[in-house]
Amino acid sequence: MSIIKEGVIELQKKGNLGKKKWKVIYIIITPGGLHIYADAYDTFPSKSLNIEDATFDGSDKNKSFSLIIKTKDNKSFALASENEADIAAWADAIKQATGQKYSSAPKKTESQRSKGSIMFRAKKNISGKVATSSIMKQKIMNEETRYLLDSLVAVVEQVSDMKTAADVEKQIIKMVLKGYFQYDKGNITLEQFRQIDGVLRKAFNQMDKLFGYYQIRSASQLTEGFSKTSALLKDAADAVLNLLEPHVRGENLAKMKNALNVIANADFLFKVWDNSNLEQHLLALISAMNKYTQIELN
Repeated sequence: MSIIKEGVIELQKKGNLGKKKWKVIYIIITPGGLHIYADAYDTFPSKSLNIEDATFDGSDKNKSFSLIIKTKDNKSFALASENEADIAAWADAIKQATGQKYSSAPKKTESQRSKGSIMFRAKKNISGKVATSSIMKQKIMNEETRYLLDSLVAVVEQVSDMKTAADVEKQIIKMVLKGYFQYDKGNITLEQFRQIDGVLRKAFNQMDKLFGYYQIRSASQLTEGFSKTSALLKDAADAVLNLLEPHVRGENLAKMKNALNVIANADFLFKVWDNSNLEQHLLALISAMNKYTQIELN
């Protein structure tokens, strides 16, 4: 089954007394079809719409980055996303789906459902609560940061296992969201984020230098570099945990610390460098780190 696009988006629904409300959903777009899932972990959609002959009918005047879709039976619904680029991508996907014969929803695999569920819950938690935090949306939850996280998780999965990788991803998303909320409330300042960002950039730059020796020197010849890199990663991890400590329960802080300890140690780096099957994953991770360091946190 061909999937044109899938992911998290907001859908306009009618609430009590006819009032319009927005709800975070997970959708999959196939040729001629738009399939709605109440939760990203669901195997089957709660509703499927035929968009073979659908057209666009403007946007919702009360919702930024939205679009209204009208089906051939004159029924309409509205979708909204977090920025202009994202809603444009959804519009392109829907245009691609229209004009094609309707196809039913595909059955998602376990790994697709698990990963989608994490991001679904994350976006559902922030929906409507941080709409004015444009700096955080652009600099913390941007495309480059998500690509960096995906690349890191891929490496962890290869070095450890899927369960460990999923937990690292889950805890990092929780840390980002917790920082997101506290910034929105005024409990964390942009200057505090800049301090953490500075430490993180040093660690990423050191990783890039270390990568210059990949497949040139064996892991046993790079122990000093691994120690220096892991120390910088640990500094970044400590800075994040210290920032979040006043706002996170003890047991949750411990989970975050355990997840960061998976990657902030020399033994992890040694295993990465010593695994010839990780070349493409490691290259993607270093590339993601370089992209991150090229964007300034203003």
